[in-house]
Amino acid sequence: MMFLRRSGIVVFVLCGTLVAGTMALGAPSPSVDIVPGHYLNGLDFLTMSDLAQAYYVAGVYDAFRAVEAESAYHLISQLMEGTYVRRNDNDKSPADITLSRLGRALAGSPRTYVQVLAITKEYIASNPYDLDAPAALLIWRAIAEADWD
Repeated sequence: MMFLRRSGIVVFVLCGTLVAGTMALGAPSPSVDIVPGHYLNGLDFLTMSDLAQAYYVAGVYDAFRAVEAESAYHLISQLMEGTYVRRNDNDKSPADITLSRLGRALAGSPRTYVQVLAITKEYIASNPYDLDAPAALLIWRAIAEADWD
């Protein structure tokens, strides 16, 4: 339970950093109010300026990497403390499964943020029926499905 609370805090802080950082860098802010429970979706992403899209994608990608690093830190800590318990797939929590999928999605990492932005735009153009999904999830899917070779 503590892990889920920490994960929620990490994601909340990262999202806040993303929004504040984008505004501080002078990027036009999206014309969507920040409302609890609301997220930027694919359509919101498409209405952003090119610069705002670039900053948004960079922030989301960095947030994914930060969550992955935090997960690895906790795994290493548990291994060193001898408190790690290996679970089979049926015993994993949804959070564990999600972190595992995130790690696989990031395994074939891009070299530049421009690449992440390009594959995100390509993914959204190829999946117009997903425009109501969270933009961050669309970025995740684009990264996961991309061929980085």
